[in-house]
Amino acid sequence: MRQDKLNGCAASSAALAPEVAHKMWGEDPRAALSWGPPIQSRAEEVDGGHRLGGEWGMSSGSRHATWLGLMAPVFDGAGKPVPLPQGVSARIFFVPAGAVEWIDNWDVIGLNATCSGGYRLRGPLRARRLFLQPGALARRAAHRGALQVSSE
Repeated sequence: MRQDKLNGCAASSAALAPEVAHKMWGEDPRAALSWGPPIQSRAEEVDGGHRLGGEWGMSSGSRHATWLGLMAPVFDGAGKPVPLPQGVSARIFFVPAGAVEWIDNWDVIGLNATCSGGYRLRGPLRARRLFLQPGALARRAAHRGALQVSSE
């Protein structure tokens, strides 16, 4: 696995609730995470979590991943954007790779072996706790006296 993927997984793990990080990486020693930019995505607040839908673009190494990230703006029940802390415009949710349908949109000469490409949810998905908390990395770094993180 590429070093930047390992670093991304480690940083993401630090920003998740411990039980969520364990679910993603503690049960499978070969677990891998990938995510790409949203093409069209939406997370709506519902009782007990969020309802997610959308499509995401080029995600490096996504076909090797066991978990995928879904960046999505969050809306309340009335359809109004939910303000997130520190100017964050979207939350990142995580789903098992089996929850998506692959989109064959990675047609780059010489890079097919990266197994990259886009994906969309197979249908609306209800998410409860599998998401990064905005600002969590910066708060943990400050608490531990480590380097400050300016973005997530």
